[in-house]
Amino acid sequence: MARHSFIQMSKLPNVKGRISYITSHAKQENLYATYRTADNTFWKNLARESQQEFQRSGTTGKCIEARELIIALPEIYTTFGPQQVLEEFTDKFRQQYGVECVSALHHNKRKTNYHIHLIFSERKLLPEPDIKIATRGV
Repeated sequence: MARHSFIQMSKLPNVKGRISYITSHAKQENLYATYRTADNTFWKNLARESQQEFQRSGTTGKCIEARELIIALPEIYTTFGPQQVLEEFTDKFRQQYGVECVSALHHNKRKTNYHIHLIFSERKLLPEPDIKIATRGV
């Protein structure tokens, strides 16, 4: 079957909800593999801190906590091990851009679109927490 390749990028105002959706066997009929480069604590803190910073900025609209790429794969990729395909792709993206990721590999319901969902943070995971203490009043 011939496929059209595509890449779609979306802004995510609810990164935890989207991660839950793309990685859930209950919500995805044809889910073959999932992969994370950071644990749930990172994504929870990212969402909280993004929302706090958005509130402080006074900006209107929606807070963007992360971004998602949906990448259609050629049919030939169905012949390779799904976990290996997903991990190699995600690790290469992480290495190239220095960001944490969550990814999932699956088909759509009709099995006509084999694709990767790749959620990534625009913020970097620090090796050590950067704790700031206000000096005013001292």
